[in-house]
Amino acid sequence: MAATFDKENIRTSICDIVEKNGYECVGVIFAREAHNFYIRVYIDTLGGITVKDCEIVSKSVSRYLDAHDESIPQRYFLEVGSPGLDRPLFSIEDFEKFIGSKAKVRCQTPVEGRKRFKGEILGVNKDTGSIRLSLEETTQEVDIPWASIQKSNLVYEGD
Repeated sequence: MAATFDKENIRTSICDIVEKNGYECVGVIFAREAHNFYIRVYIDTLGGITVKDCEIVSKSVSRYLDAHDESIPQRYFLEVGSPGLDRPLFSIEDFEKFIGSKAKVRCQTPVEGRKRFKGEILGVNKDTGSIRLSLEETTQEVDIPWASIQKSNLVYEGD
């Protein structure tokens, strides 16, 4: 087992590898599920992601992780894929990029008495570190502090 697990350093290195391969690094998630540890890498590119794209990135990231094996806390599974139609929003910049789109947001702590929101992204206030949503069910507007957000995704509105 590794002495220290520096998630941010590993996340930054993985994103650098993804970008050197010509893709956008949408996000990297470290997850424990049951007795397994996963490193999930979400990539994107104009025109969408193919299985071949995932394979290219997976091989590059695997080489890096193999060379830095001592910094990973345990045996892991690497998954590389597209963020999908319900793309996760990993940063406040992601919200800014998708202003005008619908999103689902789950908070760690209640905001205005609730933890779950769904609505249109109206804007981002980087000074206060919050996002603004127009709630779907009431058209009420709410400011959600970035620090409160546990998980967020775009909402696919297909035909």
